[in-house]
Amino acid sequence: YGIYFIIDTLFGLGVGGDIFGLDYVEVACVAIQILAILAVLFNVTRSTENNNQFQKILLAHSFTWWGVQTMNVYMFFYVSNIISGISADSFASVNSWAFLVRDLIGALLPVLVLNVIAKKSGMSKTHTGSILLMALGSSLIYFFYSNIYVFFASLCLVGIGWASLVSLPFAIMSERVDQSKMGLYMGIFNLSVVLPQLVASGKMGEIVNAAADKSIIFAICAVCLAISGILWIAVKDKKLYKYCDDVVDVFDIKEGDELFVDVAATSVSLVLKREEEQKLICRGTNTVNRFLGEFAGKVNKELNGEN
Repeated sequence: YGIYFIIDTLFGLGVGGDIFGLDYVEVACVAIQILAILAVLFNVTRSTENNNQFQKILLAHSFTWWGVQTMNVYMFFYVSNIISGISADSFASVNSWAFLVRDLIGALLPVLVLNVIAKKSGMSKTHTGSILLMALGSSLIYFFYSNIYVFFASLCLVGIGWASLVSLPFAIMSERVDQSKMGLYMGIFNLSVVLPQLVASGKMGEIVNAAADKSIIFAICAVCLAISGILWIAVKDKKLYKYCDDVVDVFDIKEGDELFVDVAATSVSLVLKREEEQKLICRGTNTVNRFLGEFAGKVNKELNGEN
């Protein structure tokens, strides 16, 4: 749909059809999306565990951005048309404060709360809960649409999801891909952000502009985020201890070798040291620092015959 939207905007294809407000190409895109969801969830292509988990991450992440970008672009229409008790001169101010509340929580929560929860419960579970809270916040705004107090209180819930969105998905993704091809996977991962943004700017914009009741903005947000949260449930946390024997076998770790953790400003790496040679085994964000340290210690004890 993203490609179709760009071409249609530039050249005006004028594709016919009106099936529930969708033209023929849009109906085809919906059908492909449904088939893609089923294919990924049931692993029709028989992909490896990591590749299938990566596909699930892309799928879930794209629905998140359908909802979030709809909020980002059309929030002002909601504020100016729905919330009661504010003057026309205050619309821009209320809109700015709304984004400030959401973004402030998004800036503080990862450091203060989410990283701690992710270490104990796992990054995927933490992110899933955060996105579902974001869906709940959007639902409350939709159902209590004209109350400015409920609006700002619900934005606090939305901010929890935003905090997770800007910190955890990349870390979850990086655990599931070949580190030597990280650039390629990052490019594919970014498509799960950019293409949904085109959907939000295109079809979602048509829906919002055509609707007399602008509260539909947060209905769209709530539905997309709820679907995203449900899809994130299918993404499993990767357990490092589970792969201890595999790591030892694949990298032919033996007596005299050493595993150590290299901590940088924004990432942490598990490195194999053999004489003067060093080889990267895996890299993650600092949220997995403790787990990598414990893992390296466990393998080193086994190499030294202590365990």
